[in-house]
Amino acid sequence: MKKSVDPRSAGDEEVERTTAPGEPPRRQRILQAAERLFLHYGPAKTTIADIARASGIGVGTVYLEFGSKEQLVEQLASEKSRIVADRMRAAATKAGPSAQNRLRAALVARIVALLDFKNEGLHGCDLARCMSSKTDFELGEEPRAVLREIVRDGAAAGQLDASDPEEVIGTIELAFGCLSPPFLYRFERQVAEEKAARLAMVVVGGLNSRAGRPTRG
Repeated sequence: MKKSVDPRSAGDEEVERTTAPGEPPRRQRILQAAERLFLHYGPAKTTIADIARASGIGVGTVYLEFGSKEQLVEQLASEKSRIVADRMRAAATKAGPSAQNRLRAALVARIVALLDFKNEGLHGCDLARCMSSKTDFELGEEPRAVLREIVRDGAAAGQLDASDPEEVIGTIELAFGCLSPPFLYRFERQVAEEKAARLAMVVVGGLNSRAGRPTRG
């Protein structure tokens, strides 16, 4: 039976090894080691010494690259946020020219990406939670930028009733608060995806342009 390897066991915090040819730069090695440990143990139970040992880089050198563990968490959470935004943008593009379809697709893609993070490790959801710096339901700036573009384009094309895109995005954040980490991870994946699709339909339905709404007789 193959014995599992403890992510903390690689390297030595007392001896800093040199970067081998073809190996990632020092900063990237630190980030890679930190992500492995955060996913396995969680940020709260991982120390800078653990990260230094796992990356084969001295503790002092880690502090030269990142002033604190919080900066490492912030950097990795920012990378997760970019992944979410890329997934949202790709889904919106695939959905076609309709602003309603693009917005629904982007919102559901965000949920799917967050669910995928949970499967990356025992603490895969922790970095996803760190993407929201102020509240649990903040989207993050890059995902917000994707929605902002869709909403503005949809309003300009007369497809969405959204005179104030920022207010619309704020409302979307509130609506999707129940499907953001940590609340999202209370649901089974299929249930979460179904709830996301229904919620997106309701939210986007409320933004249908008045020009496209049926009139009452």
